[in-house]
Amino acid sequence: MKFDSSAAFNEKRYEAIRSREVAGGDAFFYAVVTTGVYCRPGCGSRTPNRENVLFFDTPQHAEQQGYRPCRKCRPELKRGSEVHEKIIVKACRRLEQDEAYPMLETLAREAGLSPTYFHRLFKKIVGITPRQYYLKQRTDRLRRKLVDGDDVGTAIYSAGFSSLSGAYK
Repeated sequence: MKFDSSAAFNEKRYEAIRSREVAGGDAFFYAVVTTGVYCRPGCGSRTPNRENVLFFDTPQHAEQQGYRPCRKCRPELKRGSEVHEKIIVKACRRLEQDEAYPMLETLAREAGLSPTYFHRLFKKIVGITPRQYYLKQRTDRLRRKLVDGDDVGTAIYSAGFSSLSGAYK
């Protein structure tokens, strides 16, 4: 087990938990004795009492001591992990291929995430919302079809618009 027991050092760590400090990244993890869960310092879960907290350098150290990862902050995954990126890339491919906009709930369910978290993660990684991404892809398809020489009506419908007026909105 690898954790620092110096009181002053641990008080600084506890203050980072209380202030939900994310800037520290994965500098340390903390476990709550009463719940058997370990978290990142920036976790949105309820702040534990100081006497119920243990500090660890890595998620593996916490798990070796019998603590399970928090379901909210997912400390066992690296930030910006490949897992999240793969989930979002898969969602982007779906948005690029579907003619009709798939509901956010459907995209989130396929990704195994809540709709709110999926939306936030998508926007964080891609820079725009799933709906904005879909609309941009549809507009780009229309532009490509027009450049390829398709007539306006055919290009609009084959790009995924349901009506001529929909393309002008």
